[in-house]
Amino acid sequence: MVITISGSCFKSNKYLTSVAIEDGSILETIGDNAFADCTALKSFIFAGTAAKLTNIGKNTFLNDTALDKFTMAGPNNITVDSPLYKAGKLSDVTLPSDWTSIPHNFFAGSAMESYVVPRTIETIDNNAFDGCKSLKNITFESGSSLKSIGDSAFVNCSSLAAVTLPQTLTKIGNSAFEGCASLAAIALPSSLTNLGYRAFKNCTALANLDLTDCGTIEGDSWGGCPFTGCTALTSVTIPSGMEKIGKDLFADSCLTSITIPSTVTELETEAFSNCKSLASVTLSEGLKSIGDSAFENDALLTSIALPTTLKSLGEYAFHNCAKLASVDFTGCNAISGGVYLFHEDPAFTTVTIPSSMTEIGSYLFTRSSLTSIVIPATVTKIDNNAFDYCQALTNFQFAGTMAQWAAITKGDNWHNNAGFTTVVCTDGTVTL
Repeated sequence: MVITISGSCFKSNKYLTSVAIEDGSILETIGDNAFADCTALKSFIFAGTAAKLTNIGKNTFLNDTALDKFTMAGPNNITVDSPLYKAGKLSDVTLPSDWTSIPHNFFAGSAMESYVVPRTIETIDNNAFDGCKSLKNITFESGSSLKSIGDSAFVNCSSLAAVTLPQTLTKIGNSAFEGCASLAAIALPSSLTNLGYRAFKNCTALANLDLTDCGTIEGDSWGGCPFTGCTALTSVTIPSGMEKIGKDLFADSCLTSITIPSTVTELETEAFSNCKSLASVTLSEGLKSIGDSAFENDALLTSIALPTTLKSLGEYAFHNCAKLASVDFTGCNAISGGVYLFHEDPAFTTVTIPSSMTEIGSYLFTRSSLTSIVIPATVTKIDNNAFDYCQALTNFQFAGTMAQWAAITKGDNWHNNAGFTTVVCTDGTVTL
């Protein structure tokens, strides 16, 4: 009985048209390039079980361009290394019914054009379809058990135009669909909770992103930026069921506008950072927190209206928004901020603080480009470092009396290294 088919054993056999491994085989290893360049090979079949098979080597079926029927056997923990690289269309593929995953690199580089993932598959491992440039369609059997798509699972499948993800899917790995340049639409299932780093990077045809019924999608521990380089994705509808925009979810995207619905209470760190084309942002009542660097480096953003429900602005939230000239605080009561909120925003030279505001939060205007401001008489507290290093701020006015100004609680370093040395009140001027 054959235990090993050695490397290059049948390589370049131009007459071999089919291979069948008998039921009950004790075959353990198929070596590198074992059937490479067998250009007439159309069928490879394990006729039964292959319980002892542990390894299929690299490029086992390399350049077997006629290979169409492929029936696999063996345990699901089999080790493979791109066995079907540059193999044929593989229109008739059968995997063992007890397999719960498609192994790492299993179909990588093959010429398959379509594939139906069996319902038993729970995981598509890393790089499973890496570089399948002819793959146009991937579907999932009814009753799919799929939970996870691994890192780079479909990377550079440049012809992939259609994918319908099952409602059991919880994780899409890093770069899972990166470089799928023909993918025009994707619907993320409601079951999805984790979207990996650059999951859809450079999907240049992707214009329709369906987030219907999604609740919260968290970025991977590496970060997010799942839609960076998606040049056709200029707008997206955030569904009313979503409660949080996860870390880096739309960072580096090509969005030109976005509306955040009232169900969203939090924008996490860098949610929309480095969106160089983002010119219009609408924030709805209900939003409570904007995270660190949420809109940092959004060069075309000219104005923003903050909802009255907002309580916290993170560090660098609007840092380096070169055209940001208008920030509307109407209806806001008290907002605490992180450092450098409006730092390096040269157009942000003036702001109107509404009479509803009772507290100027810590660090709210630190290192901003403000040149003038009027503090309403309703303000009772100016917190720590609120105007720290506002060196261009030379016109500081208070819409109340000097006595009212004296009664305001002022935190440490509230005007440290600021450009003003006096406060102009309605009945006189206070020297600081």
